[in-house]
Amino acid sequence: MATWTTRHGSRAEGRAWSSLALALAVACGSSSSGVPQDSTGGQSSGPMLPIPASLWRPPAGATPATGSYVYVEMDAGFTVGVTYPRVVTPATGSVGVTAEGGALSVAATDTVVGLALRGVFNTMIGHPRLDEGYYHDLRGIADADPLRGSLDVTLNSRGCAPVTGWFVVDHVFYFNGRLTAMDLRFEQRCPGFGPMHGQVHWTENLT
Repeated sequence: MATWTTRHGSRAEGRAWSSLALALAVACGSSSSGVPQDSTGGQSSGPMLPIPASLWRPPAGATPATGSYVYVEMDAGFTVGVTYPRVVTPATGSVGVTAEGGALSVAATDTVVGLALRGVFNTMIGHPRLDEGYYHDLRGIADADPLRGSLDVTLNSRGCAPVTGWFVVDHVFYFNGRLTAMDLRFEQRCPGFGPMHGQVHWTENLT
């Protein structure tokens, strides 16, 4: 705790002013490590554009040419009895996407092989909806940095912790504020397993 004194130029006074200056510097957007903090009043600058070309995407020809689908790659041991990669379409089950505020929920079920994927992708604080771009250095919902966003994907109700990863919104379209089309890719890392990769292509009323 700082010690205050009325003696001008004392060491105690100097230490007190140094502590106060450090506190003000942190509050105004700097840190003792020299790394700038967010300077937008608590709001991030949004997803990164342009999207890095090196990020994962499905191999050519691995996904359907038309219609909504969810494509997922994961270690076979994560969900015993399910082989990967796997493409889920309405023809083999169901594919649903909903958006509420800055959260996107994906639910895909393959009734043939018994696979259920559930995913939640959140934008960063200060952004009311998901926009195109690269959302990087993410954590799971429970320990997310609100200035970055979060992701959490489970397969057959199995998740992991701690979650790290990223997602990319390649294309999104809203009509009168309602989500009508979405193209999204993601990478989620779980301790003890290789990375989970996935792509979501969804269009309202198009199956």
